[in-house]
Amino acid sequence: MKEFLAYFDAQMAMQALQVGAGLVMAITATEALVRFQVYAKGGILSWDLVRRTGLASRSAFFRNLGDFFYQERRFRVLMALRMLLGLAMVTSGIFALQSPFLMGAALLSSLLVLFRAAPGQDGSFQLRILIQCVLFTCSLSPPDSLIFRLGMWFLSAQLILSYLLAGVAKLRGPAWRDGSGLTGIFGTVYHGSGWVYGLLAGRKGLSRALSWGVIAFELLFPLVLTGQSWLVVVFLVVTTLFHLSTSFLMGLNGFFLSFVAAYPALIWCLGQLPWADW
Repeated sequence: MKEFLAYFDAQMAMQALQVGAGLVMAITATEALVRFQVYAKGGILSWDLVRRTGLASRSAFFRNLGDFFYQERRFRVLMALRMLLGLAMVTSGIFALQSPFLMGAALLSSLLVLFRAAPGQDGSFQLRILIQCVLFTCSLSPPDSLIFRLGMWFLSAQLILSYLLAGVAKLRGPAWRDGSGLTGIFGTVYHGSGWVYGLLAGRKGLSRALSWGVIAFELLFPLVLTGQSWLVVVFLVVTTLFHLSTSFLMGLNGFFLSFVAAYPALIWCLGQLPWADW
């Protein structure tokens, strides 16, 4: 266990972070190309609708800029480029090649997608952008530099806070405390699962227990800062299984990979703590 955690030196953490970020970019870009009708004219995320909200609705400059870059054919090309950039990140990560130009291009493409399709993105997409920001910054700096360490710690802090704040938000919601919120999610059209909804709808006790289980591990996740190897492994295994099952049941492939991709940075940072036992 300790040997596994100690294996993540700065170089390995950077490589794993790059491979994970590239993989999730390639997969989500491919998904966007397969279901491109939601972005096409008449789709629920068409530019004709999106341009009426956010920055594009308040600024003629950004609206005109979007009209040029987000023309349907150009946006399809952007998604194809993101798929290729993702594959390039995976390949270069495997061979320990870190190019600031590649990281910068990937980050720029993600910012363009965020501006174009912000209503269709979730917290996992924001985490992916943070990962790419850190990859770009760290690719410009040697592993023993202060900037490299700050970048890795920034990402790790964001990851820990994302779990903690998600737990706090659920704890404050009556629907999560009584289990009805979890049941309701699986009853939705886009992210639901018929058999899971049927299972939970008739078993309120099970739904409540699962809800409190999610709330508990999210609130307790900051305990990884104790630097105890067994505790770190337990939390990472539990969260990995949680994200994997959620992605499988709700069809959110990017959700699983976005969080797991950030784990190497967290493991490396925890290993730098003076009280870590590995």
